[in-house]
Amino acid sequence: MEGELHLSRLFAEGMVLQRSNRTRIWGWCRQGEKAEARLYKDNRVVAYGSGIADESGYWEVFLDISKAGYGYVLEIETVDGNIQTIRDVSVGEVWLCSGQSNMELPVARIADRFPEEVADCEDDQLRIFKISEHYEFQKPLEEPLSGEWKKSTKENVMEFSGLTWFYGRFLREAVNTPVGLINVSLGGSPIEAWMGKDSLKEEEDLQEIIRLYASDGVIEQKQRQDEEAAEQWSRKLAKADQGIAEKWYQRESREKNPEGEKEWKKIILPGWLEEQGIRDFKGVIWLKKVFDVPEEMAGAMAKLWLGTLVDSDETYVNGRLVGSTAYQYPPRKYEIAEGILKKGKNEVMIRLTCNDGNGRVTPDKPYKIFTSKQSLTLDGEWKCRIGAAVEEPAPAADFVSWKPSGLYNGMLAPCRRYTIKGFVWYQGESNDKAPQSYEMRLKKLILDWRKEWEQADIPFLVAQLPGFAIDLPTESGWPLLREAQRRSMELPNVAMTVNLDLGEWNDLHPLNKKGVAYRLSLAARALAYGEDIQWQGPVPASCEEEKEHLRIFFSGTGAKLLTVDGKEPQEFEASGEDGKFYPVEARIEGNTVLLVNHSSQKLIYVRYAWKNCPDRGLLCNEEGLLASPFFMRRGA
Repeated sequence: MEGELHLSRLFAEGMVLQRSNRTRIWGWCRQGEKAEARLYKDNRVVAYGSGIADESGYWEVFLDISKAGYGYVLEIETVDGNIQTIRDVSVGEVWLCSGQSNMELPVARIADRFPEEVADCEDDQLRIFKISEHYEFQKPLEEPLSGEWKKSTKENVMEFSGLTWFYGRFLREAVNTPVGLINVSLGGSPIEAWMGKDSLKEEEDLQEIIRLYASDGVIEQKQRQDEEAAEQWSRKLAKADQGIAEKWYQRESREKNPEGEKEWKKIILPGWLEEQGIRDFKGVIWLKKVFDVPEEMAGAMAKLWLGTLVDSDETYVNGRLVGSTAYQYPPRKYEIAEGILKKGKNEVMIRLTCNDGNGRVTPDKPYKIFTSKQSLTLDGEWKCRIGAAVEEPAPAADFVSWKPSGLYNGMLAPCRRYTIKGFVWYQGESNDKAPQSYEMRLKKLILDWRKEWEQADIPFLVAQLPGFAIDLPTESGWPLLREAQRRSMELPNVAMTVNLDLGEWNDLHPLNKKGVAYRLSLAARALAYGEDIQWQGPVPASCEEEKEHLRIFFSGTGAKLLTVDGKEPQEFEASGEDGKFYPVEARIEGNTVLLVNHSSQKLIYVRYAWKNCPDRGLLCNEEGLLASPFFMRRGA
């Protein structure tokens, strides 16, 4: 009811407040009314503040709560007797973590990589608030529409962001206080979705998009068109799919048509369909493999891992559907129920839908059926048969949430009054088609977020994109994105961590979020908490001519300049004035790298690790922290 005491959803049981001498508490009540905030510990008031509601009913107070701890109670009271009491409040360190899918990826997706950590997840003083997906184009929202504070428990951990959770664990160990993390992320989101309208005022093309999506009925119309187009394509495919009509997934159905069995062709998997002569295929292809089950596995519950598939699948074992996935990125990890596996010959069958001619069973992934005691590999010879082929690719969805300013207004802005220690940012993949604008946008985002939080030098941590290749063209925008991320450190109190070695060439969502989180935590300890620790790898300082060669000097290397694999550096390229780069021999000499010129032209430009997935002779220091990819000119 209008005029009643109302608090943001962020102020709720289990919350973590930032320890600070100016921790903001705010809410709404009747205009002109006085609101008082009291923080109790052991029934004693340890912090107090009061404020008067303005003409809109908004009020705020700032509490001096510099001492960390837990077991607090926050009480808000208005003069007319309205009281709200929030229990189980902790005071410690609060960080806001934002970005796209690699910031959002849940622990459930990486749990198999880190079983011991997940088993040891109980921590009453590690708490995470996940802002749910919501876009808004009219104006910034005042508060989150959903979400709650959750503790790190066995019941909650699987839904937490893996990177956020590991970052919190490392902070808990480093600062020995309660830690609160606000996760504001969404898969596939470009940087402009997280920027306010005013931040993008100089980009008229984006302003036009914002105006379009703020218009009445536009979103509903576009969503309806997308849904109808997708449903029409899927229905057409299902109707034409001979495998559905004839129930190919059931062996007994196929046995009724022995002539049909001759249509199945040999195929070697994993791999790309085009490598097997199935080029530019759009439609449904069925894949089957017969495998032998020993007596001790017969009837047992088992797991089926099928790496990743492009694009969607329904998977059967002995005619029983054991799992399905609607798009390419999630790993296929299905359970085979008791009683399905039989002694002797068994069959796994995949109905694979290929959207746009790039169908594959991803290489260098696990393909197996296994129990705790035995494992059967599924690599090698399979059989395939086309169920249905279409000329047109699947219609591309127009994701409304990814439009400029939508997520800023709907998800980030509602958090902007909450007092925090700093930001963690892992994003960039969705801006690889136009990387030239990324440096400007990232710097603008950092400055504007600091302005919104009214903290001009609040720490901002950037996770640089790791190595990745499989879905990228050879000349992709990823090197330029990494360079833009590196240049973000030209702003004060910005740190960027290098993660080339923590990526996976064949997966946009690498599993080692623990390693990324650890490096971010080192940066936080140095930047935000003033620890004298090594958090950064070798930093290129200058590039000098030495006879016909070039020598690159580094700072921040610690005692030694090394490579991750112990070999000579392998990822250096150079060019003359023509700008045509070619690999050059490089060797480490002390804290420098000598580039040997075997050509007749003078070397002018140098670039390092300027690839989608550089992985040979990567430079690092003794702590194993890597040098960032970089681009330099001789004499710089």
